[in-house]
Amino acid sequence: ATDIMPYSEHEIERIGRIGFETAMKRRKKLCCVDKANVLDTSRLWRAVMHRLQAEYPEVEYSEMFVDNAAMQICKDPSQFDVIVTENMFGDILSDEASMITGSIGMIPSSSLGAGTCGLYEPIHGSAPDIAGQNKANPIGTILAAAPRVFVALLVVFVVVVSISRIVSLTSITCAVCYPIFTAVDCVLAGSSHTVFNTVCALVMAAIVVWLHRTNIQRLKNGTEYKFGSKK
Repeated sequence: ATDIMPYSEHEIERIGRIGFETAMKRRKKLCCVDKANVLDTSRLWRAVMHRLQAEYPEVEYSEMFVDNAAMQICKDPSQFDVIVTENMFGDILSDEASMITGSIGMIPSSSLGAGTCGLYEPIHGSAPDIAGQNKANPIGTILAAAPRVFVALLVVFVVVVSISRIVSLTSITCAVCYPIFTAVDCVLAGSSHTVFNTVCALVMAAIVVWLHRTNIQRLKNGTEYKFGSKK
């Protein structure tokens, strides 16, 4: 039996550029994982990545053989930030790395083409073997849709709580929703936030504060709203 691993320079450059761009938004560290001591395709990967490296001098670039990378992920996962590798190596290493969290169901993933349109799912895929058994971990699915959907759900929750005039819950929401969003965003995008996510978080916090103050004013005026009905 024989298997082939065809990669063109164009394919590698597209993936590599995404890796460098992602690293620029995070800790500015990128590791290219390959098997260049054995595979011709890995040597091509290194040649293309070296060309791209010159365009991103701010990024700390390194290379590692896949067998060593598998060991280093177990030994000291904090040394990595962005890893760029070919499909088979990435499939194996992502499953290994997921167990650092304790469950493969905790980790979101996205399979992207050009732009941001793509397939968002937990890294384990659809997991049909556990369908209907009530034991799937939903966190990976939830995080795959975050942060934009997460922001929208929080805003809806805040509005519902506010129009129902549950002042104590609104206060709690005001106190916790922004830190929750920030924590999720840090997990997904590293310590540096995109402008979009930061603006969304600030707008959400402002909405919560405004709705809370509106409820306080309603209390002073003796006007009560409960799920849209005025008393």
